[in-house]
Amino acid sequence: MEQKMEDRAGLTARQEQFLAVVLEEKFILDRFYLTGGTALSSWYLHHRQSYDLDFFSLERFHKEHIIRWMTDNKGRIGYDSVRLEEDWGGGESLQVDYPCTQHRFCCL
Repeated sequence: MEQKMEDRAGLTARQEQFLAVVLEEKFILDRFYLTGGTALSSWYLHHRQSYDLDFFSLERFHKEHIIRWMTDNKGRIGYDSVRLEEDWGGGESLQVDYPCTQHRFCCL
């Protein structure tokens, strides 16, 4: 994730808050890529508002590390709970539930 926070446009305040915390986590920065509609819209196309954040990794990782990191940082990010559920592609995803919107932390 080589993009700088200043390069984005159209992110919600909650997305900016989440990404600011993510940018401090070496484990995530070294292994994951921000992809999907939010990345395209916010950094390149500027064509629509997008509400979910999709992170993918090319290498295997222990989902427990991500769950622990999100649980430890939930106060800084402002979410209430962390839960693991199945992704449409048959993989696992970590979904962060917010009071008004939902953001997924997708894992291969």
